[in-house]
Amino acid sequence: MLFVWGRWRYDLVAITALLAVVLTGLVPAKEVFFGFAHPAVVTVAAVLVIDAKDGGRMEYRWGHDMREDGFRDPPLPTVTISREHGALLRKRVGATIEIAIDTQFSEAPTANVVAELAGDLWPHEHLVIGAHHDTVFGSPGGNDNGSGVIALIETARILNEWCGATGQAPGRTIRFVSFSAEEQSLQGSAAYVEDNYAAGQMPEPRLAINLDELSAGFIKGLVLGFPHLRGLIQQQFDTMGDGLVCHVMPQLDGGSDHFSFFRAGIDAAHVWRWRFHASNPDALFHHEAADTADKINVRELKEHVGCLARLLLRLADVPPDRWPRNDITAADVGRQLERERAGVARSR
Repeated sequence: MLFVWGRWRYDLVAITALLAVVLTGLVPAKEVFFGFAHPAVVTVAAVLVIDAKDGGRMEYRWGHDMREDGFRDPPLPTVTISREHGALLRKRVGATIEIAIDTQFSEAPTANVVAELAGDLWPHEHLVIGAHHDTVFGSPGGNDNGSGVIALIETARILNEWCGATGQAPGRTIRFVSFSAEEQSLQGSAAYVEDNYAAGQMPEPRLAINLDELSAGFIKGLVLGFPHLRGLIQQQFDTMGDGLVCHVMPQLDGGSDHFSFFRAGIDAAHVWRWRFHASNPDALFHHEAADTADKINVRELKEHVGCLARLLLRLADVPPDRWPRNDITAADVGRQLERERAGVARSR
């Protein structure tokens, strides 16, 4: 009734209702932030997201947490509308709105592409560096993720030429993986992890580095999912002398292919290129028809490639006895995700 009346701020109405269901015992306090799939909000039939972009621009959004089990089958249909249409809807609070949606679904085979630079000291151990080569419907995918694929291929080329020119090889094997279907709920990377590591088909990588939207900003370092490699990575950065920093996210980030490795308890990281400061304006054309090739920042990509190649060579030569042990299991990650989903989302 308070929503329909339109005289109370929506956020105040929502938090009041949330407190009411907790105080009355309808929802346990530890489950209060579990999201739209909770019975407390079962009366919600769909989610209408108003995009913050202006000029009629918009991208698809989710009405659920992508880190949830079964996230490929969202609990609620979600529709995104433009900021301008949202303004019109706000003027009609209390009125009945009818929205007609025409959706199309299709299925098609996809494939991951894998290349390998064999190590000579510990060839049975490996590092992974990867980027997804798909894009969303209607977007050319310049920054997301042509930039990542370009950096992946160029890093592989440089390291291969270095091996040929010096007659040397990295200490441990480096695998270069171009993932498919990232925009379709991380299916390509999930299949890669399942096919290669789930049943012990091969030893897990020491680290998997994910390259996504690299033209969003210049390289500032790496962001880890688990903390035990932070010291080792920072040591390598310090020897490079570029002022790069290794961070650890306070919560596991489910927004790209690194999450498929996290779920299996495998150490993974994404490149720190925009969070918190120094994001390029062109990064705002995410998942849009305007994400064209001109959104790729070639100069900054060269910096990414140079730093990544030097970091990979250093990590490949770290002796196994100096590499921090990873005792995290998939079950541990599941419990961590359950705690995180029950709390407030944090990014720093």
